Amino acid sequence: MYFPYFRGRQYELLALRELAQGGLLGGRVIPVVEPIKLTPTFSGTVKLFADKKQPLALILNPAVGELTSGAAAGAAADGSLAGAAADATAGVAAGVAAGVAATAGAAAGSAASAAIGAATGAVDTAGSVAAGATVGATATAGLLMAGAATGAAAAAGSPAAGSAAGAVLPFISGSVIPAVIMGEGAAGAMAALSAKNMPAGGALALMDSRDFLGQYRSLFGGEPPRFTLFPRGERAIRRAVGENRAMFEDKFRKREKNADYLKREDEFYSDDHLYFSEEGFVGFGDYSIVGDEYDESGFAPRAVAIHIVYFADGGSAENTLRVRHFVSDTNDDISDVAGKFHEAAMKLKRWHEAAGRDAAGRARQLTAAMRALLGYAEDGYYPGLPTVKKLSIMHHLELVGKYLGARGGGIDGGMGG
Repeated sequence: MYFPYFRGRQYELLALRELAQGGLLGGRVIPVVEPIKLTPTFSGTVKLFADKKQPLALILNPAVGELTSGAAAGAAADGSLAGAAADATAGVAAGVAAGVAATAGAAAGSAASAAIGAATGAVDTAGSVAAGATVGATATAGLLMAGAATGAAAAAGSPAAGSAAGAVLPFISGSVIPAVIMGEGAAGAMAALSAKNMPAGGALALMDSRDFLGQYRSLFGGEPPRFTLFPRGERAIRRAVGENRAMFEDKFRKREKNADYLKREDEFYSDDHLYFSEEGFVGFGDYSIVGDEYDESGFAPRAVAIHIVYFADGGSAENTLRVRHFVSDTNDDISDVAGKFHEAAMKLKRWHEAAGRDAAGRARQLTAAMRALLGYAEDGYYPGLPTVKKLSIMHHLELVGKYLGARGGGIDGGMGG
């Protein structure tokens, strides 16, 4: 099993939504989402996973974002829900407008751009037509349900009252499983879970330090969680967690500036997928190409970087995962971001062409997201930086999903496109 971890930013949720919609994840990839706020995109994405019966884990006690405060978690129960309905409606309108703009741009450009826009959503913040329609149709009901549940819990004085767990729990059903971070808020989240008659054994637990072993034993002493994610090097945790354990670490070496990736354009990412089973784990997890650091601030970059995870080919490094950073060259100022993207995308195109083909004649490392990026390079189309991040995530998750499907002899197919 692979457990990619995300903070629920807009582009991350759109990446997960499009992967689920396209059936590109397989059954061995279980994304873990730590919701930073309740938005129409969040609601629509979770509903899509549930409808598709695609596994997804939601953190009940987020450590970052708006839901870390009781006031924010309880906001879904007050008059702010009127704004949520308006946001959902606006999401539909924005999605339609974005789709029209993308179509018009494609007509002025090329048919390839139109195909790419339709396949990937071609949207940075508003979402595609499909995203707008899906989210608009479902977000209001989902948020109203969350607010009603939170309000009822508060009135009854339940452990979920005013908490993040009270806001997130209404989204837990079917293939959407509850998850907790050991530490602050974990006990309250598990109490809220118990109040809903949901067993502790159905939850996923994340523990990054042995300091929380006492709490872990207290909460899961009678029934071990469905999965426990923790750093492979934590010997004490490894000895205490007897089953369903998954190694979990940040594999992405984040640089201070995008231009700094030029100093080391290709580097080792991970080999956990090769050895997790023989080391006694049922799976592995990481933060994909985003990294553990959480920062909502944005700024215009001097350099544009495209991060592509890929399987190494040949020698002792066979099938290890590496990450290659394709960085623009004209990085003196913040002007012409579209031009910087084209420089980076053309580097990606040349690299992919040189990667060759496998024994079956299929292009290596080819995914739906890679096709989109290569199409943008060919057409000279700039989709916006959030879409670039979205596609990099999509490529990584689809690639690993294909690998695990082939390794397990499942229905996910081989490594080719």
